[in-house]
Amino acid sequence: MKVLLFFFLLLLNACQSFGQQGSGLSGKQVVFPQTSNKAHVVLKASPKQPLTAFTVCLKHYTDLTRAYSLFSYATRKSHNDIIIYKYKPNQYTFYVGGEAVTFLTPEKQSLERETLCASWDSATGLARLWVNGKRLPPRSLKKGYSISADSSIVLGQDQDTQGGRFHGFQADSSIVLGQDQDTQGGGFQVDASIGLGQDEDTLGGGFDGFQSDLSIVLGQDQDTQGGGFQVDASIGLGQDEDTLGGGFDGFQSDSSIVLGQDQDTQAGGFDINDSYVGELLDVRMWERVLSQEEMKRALLDDNIPGNAMIDWETVNYEAKGGVIIERAWSP
Repeated sequence: MKVLLFFFLLLLNACQSFGQQGSGLSGKQVVFPQTSNKAHVVLKASPKQPLTAFTVCLKHYTDLTRAYSLFSYATRKSHNDIIIYKYKPNQYTFYVGGEAVTFLTPEKQSLERETLCASWDSATGLARLWVNGKRLPPRSLKKGYSISADSSIVLGQDQDTQGGRFHGFQADSSIVLGQDQDTQGGGFQVDASIGLGQDEDTLGGGFDGFQSDLSIVLGQDQDTQGGGFQVDASIGLGQDEDTLGGGFDGFQSDSSIVLGQDQDTQAGGFDINDSYVGELLDVRMWERVLSQEEMKRALLDDNIPGNAMIDWETVNYEAKGGVIIERAWSP
């Protein structure tokens, strides 16, 4: 009985670590209350095809004077495919395809919520930035480039590798439900692993049959004690399956957007020195450059005709690492 209680407590802890999930953030904001290499929000969205143009808009409120990342879009090809980064109170860096241009504004004296919009067009190579409704002179950036649709978008963290290997984000244990672990935690970098329903001959793997008096297997039927699974499908909690019941490869989705961190790798590699502290809200993204009239409406929070890749009112999200979701405050 003690063994069962132990396993269920571990399962409860693992479920809590997956973060708060939901759909739609209308009238809400995400709060990053402290410097962290764990706090981030994943916005789950999928571009219909490789991006050759886009517009991103967001609002944020912070008193940070050091550099921090606001928006990070990483792919298998490049972890700097799109980054909106603020180095200083009056200096913004806009990355596309690993290359960057810098925009400067007059030094601000007052502390206020800031509205940012950025656009890029591959056909012309023009990159533009709007700060609180003011359009800055355009820059030339990566003309002819195409951004992969196999992406990870991170707010508030930087990814070191695609889908994992976060700086300071390496768990002490891994729990895989419904399948054996061929490597520790399915390829994660951890110090220990827990296999439910299987005995580990080596740390996080090397299962060979069943070597205990008790087996607990979630998501599979046991034809023999602790084994003999015959199924048409398998369930992996907290991981994506590249093959039936296995092939875990870090963090995989058609597209994920992370708030509050810059990505050194797709959906991971967060560096505490790039982390955001403050409030973020009203993040929207379109797979085209908005017209002048559409941009005016976007800056006024009006709806833009046509489907947005990211719509704050309907987006699926997951908040992790102590991020708080609350009702949006007035500016």
